[in-house]
Amino acid sequence: MALSFHVSLIGPYYGIHLPGIPEGEPVARESAEEIEATYPGYRPIPPELGNEVVPDVAMSVVLMGEATIYMCLFSSVWTWVDPV
Repeated sequence: MALSFHVSLIGPYYGIHLPGIPEGEPVARESAEEIEATYPGYRPIPPELGNEVVPDVAMSVVLMGEATIYMCLFSSVWTWVDPV
């Protein structure tokens, strides 16, 4: 199981990345509780928003039109746990 999370320094948001592993949900919930306790006021970015492609952004690891909001706010390492 691969779970990763990122906390934004830009705004009060975090993301938990659990690519297609339903049995990891309890661990994701515990991680969310710990993040919210450590960073009061922080909230998760919903996947339907975080996975949205930002059309006019290019990054060192992706071409123009391939970067997602998750990648822009957190890091290109967001994709490191994606299944190949």
